[in-house]
Amino acid sequence: MPETSKADAMKKVAAAYRDKTGGPVFTIALGDAPNDAAMLETADKGFIIANPAHAPLAETARERDGHIIRSDKAGPSGWNDMILQLLV
Repeated sequence: MPETSKADAMKKVAAAYRDKTGGPVFTIALGDAPNDAAMLETADKGFIIANPAHAPLAETARERDGHIIRSDKAGPSGWNDMILQLLV
């Protein structure tokens, strides 16, 4: 299996939509684990979901700049809360 990442997959999907529509594509990413970090950094807007099963992801410059927001709720409640914030 070739090396790949969630960030690479997100870029490919976004490019496919750009090619199809000819317009801009706004990407969002939600993640709760270290394997989500690159995807969160790559997205236009990232949401870190609390996960009590492991240590929190480290704060990054994009989080300090407001491009990534951290949820204090875990699991589906955190995902729901963050998407609602995005839509409001």
